[in-house]
Amino acid sequence: MTVARSLLLASFAIACGGDTKSTGEPALPVDSGGSGSGDDSGGSGDDSGGDDSGGDTGGDTGGDSGGDTGSGADGEWAVIGGIYGGQYVEGVAVAPTGDVVFGGSFENGIDLGDGGFASHGRDDLLVGVLAGGDGTLDWNVSTGDGGSDVVYDIAVAPDGSVYATGWFEDDLEFPDATLTSKGDYDGFVARWSADGTFDWAVQLGGTDDDRMRAVAADDSGVCVAGFTANGITGLGLPLSATSLLDGVVVCLSAAGTPEWGATFGFGGGTAPALAITLGPDAVVAGGYFTGELDLGAGRVASEGDRDGWVVQWARDGTAMTGLALGATGDQEVLGLAMTPSGPVAVGMWSGGALPWGDATTPRGNADGFVLRLSSGLVPEGAHLVGGDGEDEALDVAVGPSGELAVTGYADGTLELSSDHPPLGDRDLWLGILDASGWSASGRYGGAGEDVGRAVSWHPSGDLVVGGTSYGDITIGGTTLVGFGDRDFLLARVAL
Repeated sequence: MTVARSLLLASFAIACGGDTKSTGEPALPVDSGGSGSGDDSGGSGDDSGGDDSGGDTGGDTGGDSGGDTGSGADGEWAVIGGIYGGQYVEGVAVAPTGDVVFGGSFENGIDLGDGGFASHGRDDLLVGVLAGGDGTLDWNVSTGDGGSDVVYDIAVAPDGSVYATGWFEDDLEFPDATLTSKGDYDGFVARWSADGTFDWAVQLGGTDDDRMRAVAADDSGVCVAGFTANGITGLGLPLSATSLLDGVVVCLSAAGTPEWGATFGFGGGTAPALAITLGPDAVVAGGYFTGELDLGAGRVASEGDRDGWVVQWARDGTAMTGLALGATGDQEVLGLAMTPSGPVAVGMWSGGALPWGDATTPRGNADGFVLRLSSGLVPEGAHLVGGDGEDEALDVAVGPSGELAVTGYADGTLELSSDHPPLGDRDLWLGILDASGWSASGRYGGAGEDVGRAVSWHPSGDLVVGGTSYGDITIGGTTLVGFGDRDFLLARVAL
């Protein structure tokens, strides 16, 4: 192992206190808190500036600032960056060139090899590209003002163009485009060409709290998923809200023209959309709901507090069908990916038995789950992932032969391809799941909390994982020295 500490950044005068990042349902109309990679609530996913469905716990301890990079054998590498406060990788994608695209947010300041910069307010959004071979910085952009501005997910189209989605407060400035919030928080989707040239940004907001949580793109365009408290206006689409918190899906052309959208929710319940994926003929979104929800065949009631859901549309927004994933306790769909035979959903399962696959109950407070679905959303196989603590699966990616890469966090015992004992308070885990079971896995962490928020496949067959680290961590063949509360973490790992 090598220990690297470089790219030091001067300390900043701005001091922002750490938030508690919560997952699950937002408590409206609160300020937003979280961004993150991981979570600590009874829900999952997390947000960086929001109280919505996000989750990891942050506190402000102060500390040095800067970045730490290192390379292991055979192309493995890892990058960490931070200052006091929180810095988060929320989305990761691999470009056709093999370079690594990331998106997230940071408090106070961050340095990824360009000399570093200070944030303009509570959180600033961050989008950039690292060389796939060694993790060196290619390009990055940051923007924000005095409020909370977050990229929560990233997608790369086949032509290499980069799409980012998230939310902002007050104003959000891009080259030739300034977005001004219509209410509390507004969502957005933005596009850059493969070389980092800004193309366009579209605002997705109304008079209350609107946040986009997931994005997927292909040659035909881009779709985003999130939630709205009072409807989204200005797109020429019927996107009103009928519950405390409606899920929302919006699809746009590659030129940024809105094509169709949908909202869903009932009465006093909530139904935020937390994940999205695209197939040649389908758009699939997922999340959780409380109360009741119409999944395309009339209202269904949740079996516990929160039930997961998956909904599929034709690419033009017609022919909606859906599936509720419920039992006693809480269930949430936090990540989606598309295989040739249908979508795969991952997330968090607590309480009652998983009704598919091994049909077991979680061994601790919550287990992660992996659920394979047919093209008609019929469950075809499922796995629980976890041990005696709280464990979640936060993202999934499909490999070249149909195998699945999954990441998340565990805070107790964990068994995948082998037993993985705890390393700290909360550890990042990676696993590869094929038709015969878990073929490879790893657990990474230090004494603090380390979370895998997003995963993608590198052309080499390695995995690229992004998230956060609290303290020192050994990953990607390198021991990295932490800097602050929640540090930006990105690594290429060979399992």
